[in-house]
Amino acid sequence: MLLSLSAPPATRLRQLLVLLLLALGLLAGVSVSQSRDVEAQVVAQAAVVLPTLQQARLLAGQIDDQRGMAALHLTLRDDAERAALEDRLQASRQQVERRMQSQARRLQNDADRRHHAEVQASLAAFWTAQDRLLAASRQSTQDPAAAALARQLLTGEAQQAYERLRADLEAWWTATEQAAAQAAGDAVALAQRITLLVWAQGALVALALAVAWALLHLPARPLPPPPTDPLDSGAARQHLQVLNAAVATARRGEPGRAAGLSALEARHLAEQVDGAARGLRRLIDRPAAGAATAPAAGADSPADPPDSPPAR
Repeated sequence: MLLSLSAPPATRLRQLLVLLLLALGLLAGVSVSQSRDVEAQVVAQAAVVLPTLQQARLLAGQIDDQRGMAALHLTLRDDAERAALEDRLQASRQQVERRMQSQARRLQNDADRRHHAEVQASLAAFWTAQDRLLAASRQSTQDPAAAALARQLLTGEAQQAYERLRADLEAWWTATEQAAAQAAGDAVALAQRITLLVWAQGALVALALAVAWALLHLPARPLPPPPTDPLDSGAARQHLQVLNAAVATARRGEPGRAAGLSALEARHLAEQVDGAARGLRRLIDRPAAGAATAPAAGADSPADPPDSPPAR
């Protein structure tokens, strides 16, 4: 388990701080990833959707101009004016074709390709009907039958081709608007999730700071007492007992002289025990290299002779 309930409080706080920092890093990574998704959607919308809407609007306007100039061609009687109008129609037609080719390089999905193909097919039918209309209009001043055919084409075949082309352009416009609205809605939803992640990160930061503060202000536990050496403690107890016996003897006066002699002998015995304990301690503390020679050295060194008791 990452968080042990049986651990000391300080350990649990440290584990909790590590978990909070890990969660904070995870949320930061998720928010960065989603921010990049929003950026990608905005870039795609700016690079594809908006130019498509603009091209569809411009194409619709140019098709309306083509329709109006073709109708105007029927009313003109001057050949020079008709030639100038036909030049304008041809220039506008070339511009429309260039716009369609430019838009073909921006297609991103099957829906865009389908709408582009439909508009291209309707546009071809519109050019065919317009060419027939202009050909009949050129002969209308000299041939009444040609003038009647031109009027029939204007209200019949040419009108139908124009309406079909406008419908396809409108469908393309509507689909592009819906795609833009969907992309904007997705971007808003992602932005809301990022906002929630940022709030969660703020809460985790505050909690991590609180845990860090608690770690800094946690009361220190008292250190355990150092381990006592049984040899040293035994010698110290012997000295203390001899000292207590000497104090008791001094209080009793002359009747306690015999007890004092006994206390003095016990003192000498305690000193011998103390010296033996120190020698044993030196043997224990020697390095491992000299451990083999320690007993021999201890055996060769004679013990200090005890002090002779004072004469009575």
